[in-house]
Amino acid sequence: MKFFVAIDKEENIDYGVIVPDFPGCHSWGETIEHALANTLEAIEGWIEATIERCGTITFKPSTLPALRENPD
Repeated sequence: MKFFVAIDKEENIDYGVIVPDFPGCHSWGETIEHALANTLEAIEGWIEATIERCGTITFKPSTLPALRENPD
């Protein structure tokens, strides 16, 4: 499954990643590769916690136009 992530990098700070389709799911890393690997772990944790709390997940990935229209 594919979904969008947003990567942010400020001077002298690690790469930050947010996953708009998974509210509150974010990660970081010293390199882009490390940040993305950590993000996969964060998504797995998010899914496990959501299933534990709600029993199931209904998921439809956002489209790029939808994210551009509502980036929050």
